[in-house]
Amino acid sequence: KYDSQQTFASKLDRLAQLMKQSNYTVVLTGAGISTSAGIPDFRGPSGIWTKEERERKKKRKKKNNRRAERASIGGGGNEATDNVDNSMNS
Repeated sequence: KYDSQQTFASKLDRLAQLMKQSNYTVVLTGAGISTSAGIPDFRGPSGIWTKEERERKKKRKKKNNRRAERASIGGGGNEATDNVDNSMNS
């Protein structure tokens, strides 16, 4: 439940008074305070870190797909080591 406008204004005035009287003001905030102020979050579904991780995964997948394509075009591997591996299994 939110404070009434009158209560909020009174609290805000008191906070301003305390800040004016203080030599130093430190404000500690938690998760969510920035998003309500319009600053993007980091871990949410559309957060910065989430988007960056998605991009990294896309790049890795694309890179792995290119490797797989090259391997299938080139015969799938190194014949010299394939022959050594096969002879050891005999």
